[in-house]
Amino acid sequence: MPLDVDPRRSLRTRSAPGHAAGSDFLAEHRKVIVDKITYWTGVRRTLVKHLVESIEKRAKEMNLAVDTTREPAHLIEVVSYATTLVMNYLTRGRFTEK
Repeated sequence: MPLDVDPRRSLRTRSAPGHAAGSDFLAEHRKVIVDKITYWTGVRRTLVKHLVESIEKRAKEMNLAVDTTREPAHLIEVVSYATTLVMNYLTRGRFTEK
């Protein structure tokens, strides 16, 4: 399953004090993200977990971060983004429109 996710929509480039590594943030919340997306979409847990891990990996490669004062907002953005990708998979058989 080729997947090239772009987490810049939800995370930011690390450049200021008070920012934490986006990949660490995603790893910390991975289980709850996967659990909720799986529950609400009905898509297989293994597929959702793979997607979230892919987002986490890309965030690390791109050195993305979260503003620690806005963690709840970042979490909502990541879950919304990942859920949209999962719903694309559910309806189109792939994560993206391409």
